[in-house]
Amino acid sequence: MTSRPAAASAILDPSGAALRSAGRAHRFGSRANRRRAAQLAAIAVAAALLLGACTSGDEDHAVDLVNNARRANGRAALATNVSLTITAQAWSQHMAETQKLVHRTRLSEGAPVGWRKLGENIAYASSVDGIQTAFMNSAGHKANILDPAFNNVGIGITRDANGRYWETQEFAGM
Repeated sequence: MTSRPAAASAILDPSGAALRSAGRAHRFGSRANRRRAAQLAAIAVAAALLLGACTSGDEDHAVDLVNNARRANGRAALATNVSLTITAQAWSQHMAETQKLVHRTRLSEGAPVGWRKLGENIAYASSVDGIQTAFMNSAGHKANILDPAFNNVGIGITRDANGRYWETQEFAGM
């Protein structure tokens, strides 16, 4: 069962101060001010999506490691998929925050439209290379990496306060 966050009972103003919400809408004033507020909100959402889709050098390195393993075993390289990357990054962050290595219960959440097959690898270690070595030494993880039915991947990596790398690999066959 997936828990959902409770509805917020407060909103934040631009200074970060909490404002109480009494179930009434806050008016922005004139029509021009409302339009400007809507434009700023749209820009903020676009920026958040763009930043969420960006990968770090660690994720790029992990994708290279996966694709090198696939090529070495006669498989085609995987294309990086933005929705899988966003999902993988969010899950790696969750695991690092909770310090619990656990698979997502519903792989279809966050999956790209049109998927036919999904898979997931998760791990933590002191390095990205160490994680890839562990995956390739594990039959189930290696099977996901080399599965010819998969053609898309998203990898998210988070480093915790102890210096451990938490990695999620999300695979999809389209």
